[in-house]
Amino acid sequence: MEIPPSTFAGKILRTLLHIAKFSIAVGIIAWMISKYGNGIGDSFRRIDGAWLALAALIYLLVQLAGALRFKILLAAQGMRIPFYESFSLLMIGNFLSLIIPGGAIGGDLPKAAILAAGREKGEKVKAVFTILIDRLMGMLGLFSLAFIAVLFCMGSLSKLGIAAELVVWVLVAGSGLGIASAAALFFHRSIQSIPGISHLIEFADKKSKGGISKLTDAIDAFKSRPGILFSALLISLLLVHLNLVFATICLAKGVGVEKIEFPYFLLAASLGNAAGTIPITPSGVGTRDIVMKTLFSAIGIGEQSAAIPILFTMLVLFFNLCGGIFLVLQKLPARATADAKAHPQTELSK
Repeated sequence: MEIPPSTFAGKILRTLLHIAKFSIAVGIIAWMISKYGNGIGDSFRRIDGAWLALAALIYLLVQLAGALRFKILLAAQGMRIPFYESFSLLMIGNFLSLIIPGGAIGGDLPKAAILAAGREKGEKVKAVFTILIDRLMGMLGLFSLAFIAVLFCMGSLSKLGIAAELVVWVLVAGSGLGIASAAALFFHRSIQSIPGISHLIEFADKKSKGGISKLTDAIDAFKSRPGILFSALLISLLLVHLNLVFATICLAKGVGVEKIEFPYFLLAASLGNAAGTIPITPSGVGTRDIVMKTLFSAIGIGEQSAAIPILFTMLVLFFNLCGGIFLVLQKLPARATADAKAHPQTELSK
């Protein structure tokens, strides 16, 4: 069957965009290695394997916490699955976020298809709503931690230097915008009653191809369970994103950083991960690295300042690629996988 021109053109455009994102990520990492290669090499040669193993263990705990959050949210929608299945779905999503044009959203359709397989028709909608809320709770946890980090370091930000301080405030502003947007989504019914706002929301929904509607519908589905949402937020804040800070500290110790000032590591790691949520590169590779490097340099870390984020990225990529094992073991609906590759941005609206 002949592919309609618009569909074919859209597929080509998405593929080119994905290639461009990979190119940006590779370009940033290549630039960092070319500029700070000697320091990175020296840091890698003297790395302490025990600290590296501990960082990997903590990162595994982060993935397990993410699976727990997803399982709890699913249970709130009446979809009870074993913990292993929740963990498997998380790992599959991580893997597909690397290889499917459309990034992390491309991995959501197969997750929803697996969850809905063999269930009633309405279960797919519940699965999609849960995936959206899970993603929203993760982002809220990260942005909240970034704000806490800035509060800890507020009196010392001027000591970081103009460039680093500018990076901090830009990312804090972005985090604040993210929190405000989430609040607007949670209270969308009250906000829509304000004259003129409903038209703006309709315009934004149209531009996002129904994305706003899907999010508000998902939130409405969970509004009767505020305790579940609060638990999910705490898991995101304490067990996911705070543990990512501890993993970063372990990597720093592993490459020989002796003085660990926790507030600054909290700042560098949380803002670095916040930068990684900007959909410029796959899994935040490159954008997270350059932000972390800038802030680590600003707090006086020398040649290891580039090695730490590079190691963190290697850790992220290792675990994401391990998700391919779960994909092989999981019997994924063939039609769903094909559709995800062809329409990563639109299939969730079904």
